[in-house]
Amino acid sequence: MARLLNPDRRIVINRWIAPLAVFLAAAPLAAQATSTPPDTTRRPMTVPAPRATPTQPTADPARAADAELRVALYELVANRPLAALARLERVQSSPSAAALRTRDDLLFLLSESYYRLGMSSAFRARSIELLGSATGARYGSVLRGQLMLDAYRGGDYPKALEYSAGVAGAGDSALTALVAGLARYQTRAFPAAHESFAAAARAGGAYGSYAQFMDVLATFAADTTQAAATLDKLRSIGGTAPGAFGDQVKLTAAEIAFNAGQFDAAIALTEQISTGSGFSAEALFTRAWSLYRAKRLEAAAGAFADYATRFPNLERRDEARLMAGQAMLESGRSADAAQQFRQAVAGMTAELAAAHTQASSAMMEAAKAIVGARAVGILALVNPATGKAIALPDNAGADYAVLLRAWSDSNAALPPSAAEPRLVSLGDVDAAVNAMGPSAPTGFSRRVLYAQASNTGAYADRSEAIVSADVRVGLAQLALSQQLDDNARRISQLQRLQSLFLADSSELASLQSRLAATQDSLAKVGSVLDQAKGRVHDLVKRSIDDTRQLALENQTQIEGARKSAAATAATNEGGLLAQEAETAALYRELSDIVESALDAVVARMPIYHLRDSVNAKNTRVSKLYNETRGIIVAASSSVNTELSALQGGDTPAIRAAKGLVAQMEVARGAAETQLIALIDAELRGRATRLVSLLERDTEAAEFGAASATFFRAVDSRSTGVAIPQATPPAAGGVVKPPQR
Repeated sequence: MARLLNPDRRIVINRWIAPLAVFLAAAPLAAQATSTPPDTTRRPMTVPAPRATPTQPTADPARAADAELRVALYELVANRPLAALARLERVQSSPSAAALRTRDDLLFLLSESYYRLGMSSAFRARSIELLGSATGARYGSVLRGQLMLDAYRGGDYPKALEYSAGVAGAGDSALTALVAGLARYQTRAFPAAHESFAAAARAGGAYGSYAQFMDVLATFAADTTQAAATLDKLRSIGGTAPGAFGDQVKLTAAEIAFNAGQFDAAIALTEQISTGSGFSAEALFTRAWSLYRAKRLEAAAGAFADYATRFPNLERRDEARLMAGQAMLESGRSADAAQQFRQAVAGMTAELAAAHTQASSAMMEAAKAIVGARAVGILALVNPATGKAIALPDNAGADYAVLLRAWSDSNAALPPSAAEPRLVSLGDVDAAVNAMGPSAPTGFSRRVLYAQASNTGAYADRSEAIVSADVRVGLAQLALSQQLDDNARRISQLQRLQSLFLADSSELASLQSRLAATQDSLAKVGSVLDQAKGRVHDLVKRSIDDTRQLALENQTQIEGARKSAAATAATNEGGLLAQEAETAALYRELSDIVESALDAVVARMPIYHLRDSVNAKNTRVSKLYNETRGIIVAASSSVNTELSALQGGDTPAIRAAKGLVAQMEVARGAAETQLIALIDAELRGRATRLVSLLERDTEAAEFGAASATFFRAVDSRSTGVAIPQATPPAAGGVVKPPQR
């Protein structure tokens, strides 16, 4: 019976129990095969930090506007008033202007910008508005001092005195007293002018020496009998005064000496003025007349001839020619005198002919050249040949120390001006005329520019209009420049972004190739896995079939053994056979269960579950790649479109800025046209006056030539011929009033 049970067959059956049991046990865990095993390492417990909420800064218009004002103050201190004005007008037109700590700060800086740029009307409007406010006293001393200077420059001397009274004790005392003295000197209030000049001289500073000089002149103008004392004071001042100021003092002293009949003193004083000085022309003319009056005729003739040669553009050139001939004639040199008069006649006749044939358009072209070179200032001088005007710097009363003191609202007195006054002389006129260069029209006589002015007051408004137009054009050009700079920065940034997009596209192309290779590899691995899956399925299926077959054979044998035992009444084997039969049935049932779950169990094996996870990730990566590539393509297209528009330079902001520049240039052209018409009329008036003088001097020269010829013919000594309109230099007591 033991042989019938076949122990080897039972071993065969039991050999498949273990693989099947393991296979069935592993199946439910297949879904967890790809999960990360739990980390059992002990760590200290930590509380995660809360995520920081990003804060959005809030706008503070008051602080922003205050910062803009401080930058504008810095630009004014750095002598960039145009940039400061552009910033201030931008702040004024912005909504944040209402949030300023005080509107007075804005008005003050605006007025200072206008003052620096020469926009007098705008400066006065802003300053008077600020002085009328309840809190305007903070800037009162500074603004009144500047209004005083502005009124004096405009010829409104009563208004200048009114403002000077408001500045007294609070501003630059030397400058205030000097301007007050000049205003009183202009109105011939000489005693009051003397007091003002004396106060300015006592205050010292940059204007102390000039105030001392004007104090002497005011005293002399009040009492012209004090010529000797005046000369002593002027010699004392001129002996230590340097440069142009010293030359003016010496020249004034020489003129006073000449008018007092002290010709030798006048000659000595003029000889101290160098030939390179801007006052050398007036000094030489004074010296020539002094020599003539002192009866030093030979030297006088040489001095007059030298004047006519060195200064051919001045009005008194022809007078000097005549006086040279007169001195020769009086000294007995009738032949030389006749030649001198004939040369004068020839020169003046040729000049008259040129003046009569000169095209009427020449004056207009000259006026355009003067306006184009912005040399209008030379026409505003009463007598360009003599100069004798003081030019205060543009920042007088508004230099950086004054601005900072006023802004800080300290109680300290205003610091004295550090800028030296500059004296205007013939050298400045020469420089301005030469600056015109080739822009002066052909055939235009530059002598007209050196002639005495006939209408100096009319230039103020028209010149200010030109200055304001230039400033507005400058502001518009500055705005355009800022737009172009912003455009250039945006182009640079977009080009950088474009290069980044190109680099990203290159990286994406490389990633795409790697992704394609990975997908190909995954496809191959999937094919291999599918084949292996079939083999595993078949292998397990065969094992199940073998197990079922063995269980069936065992059941057959057990059934036969049971029948044999029943025939032989071997009851002791019955229980064992029943157990064996139950075991064989169990194996058959187990084989059926495994077979029914075989497909699901194989599909849930870890390797196939991992493949599905990898495929899902691959799908997400592909989707992300496509989305990223689409974003880069769209962004690159937008960048290219924007870059093309910017590189074309035709953005709305640039078009608007160019339109504003064109508009301001049209306005400037209109202002220039008005000023050109005024200058044209002035030049024509001067030319007419010069022609009249030429005609008179030509007649005098012809008369002198005839007289010299007569005296030469009779071979006699001449005591001189009276030359009409021979004018000695001006008296020192009526020195031309200083002005800007």
